[in-house]
Amino acid sequence: MPEQFDAENSAIQLIYLHDAFFSSKKPMVWTDKHNETFVAEMYLHEPWKYKKGSKERGNVWDMISESLNSNDHPKFAVCLKSVRDHYNHLEKEQKRKIREEEKASGIAPEHSAFDDSMEDIIERFKARDQ
Repeated sequence: MPEQFDAENSAIQLIYLHDAFFSSKKPMVWTDKHNETFVAEMYLHEPWKYKKGSKERGNVWDMISESLNSNDHPKFAVCLKSVRDHYNHLEKEQKRKIREEEKASGIAPEHSAFDDSMEDIIERFKARDQ
């Protein structure tokens, strides 16, 4: 009996190792379409209405992540933290872009609808968090 148990146990361990090795999810790659959908969800849920660090704002980030994950196109695989972190990344990139445009004299940069939306959202957060 112990030999049979070891064989079964070994088979279970192999299945577990196989699943652990091959089922690891690849990180989601954010595309422009993902970002546009994300911004639309932010306008819908308005996380800037709540104090930074509050439970209410955390709940809104969670609702945004759940809403994004329910989309089929584009497909999302996000959690509360990844959504919040991605917003922080987009905010830093937008601020960097604005600084570079201000430094470059004599050019008239074109702004996309996404850029305008990000500037508006950044201002809304800034107004609430001051």
